Amino acid sequence: MVQDTTHKPISAAGKAEFYSELLIKLEALLEGITNPVTVLSNAAALVHHELNSSSFKYKDSVNWSGFYYLDKTNSKFLILGPFQGKVACTRIKIGTGVCGTAAENKKPCLVPNVHEFEGHITCDSNSISELVLPIVDPSSEKLLAVLDLDSSTLSSFDEEDVLGLEQIVKFLATVSEQTTNLAANYDSDVSTLQVVKAARFDENIGESLINSTLVNVFNSQT
Repeated sequence: MVQDTTHKPISAAGKAEFYSELLIKLEALLEGITNPVTVLSNAAALVHHELNSSSFKYKDSVNWSGFYYLDKTNSKFLILGPFQGKVACTRIKIGTGVCGTAAENKKPCLVPNVHEFEGHITCDSNSISELVLPIVDPSSEKLLAVLDLDSSTLSSFDEEDVLGLEQIVKFLATVSEQTTNLAANYDSDVSTLQVVKAARFDENIGESLINSTLVNVFNSQT
């Protein structure tokens, strides 16, 4: 039997203050940053480590924090983005699992016990509870990405976490152009790398083309 040992005593006001401070830290961390990979990478790292060092979580109970964003080549799927934690599922179909459900409904999905969630997709067997929040473009109301948090303990997240993290994803939605560019850059890079892979098996394509293609991939992320 899984024991619910996650939450340490803290008032709602205490949590609200924690998330207000987290938002201030995130805004300061990302000020002037335009590279989309950097934006989401540092956002994932900050959220992950701040939650694990907070007064209302046991150390390292949040075992995965990161982003999935809409696949520009197939809008029926989410693609893995920057994250903190073990290797994760690469693609998730919209409407399936916790991430896909949050993406489809464009609403937070709070799951106290993933083993009781129908259609749960297991990426890490240590994950027991999960919280996913959609990142939606405020002007077009289109889904851009989701923030996914997993915990190794039961009922690790609650409605106060939802309220606090909604402020985080709203801020990230204000850099929606960067988030959208991340997906576009990723899709472009995947196509380019597929060309590189094919080139390695085509004797008619020289090494210089392979090298120049790889340079273009890395330059697109700087």
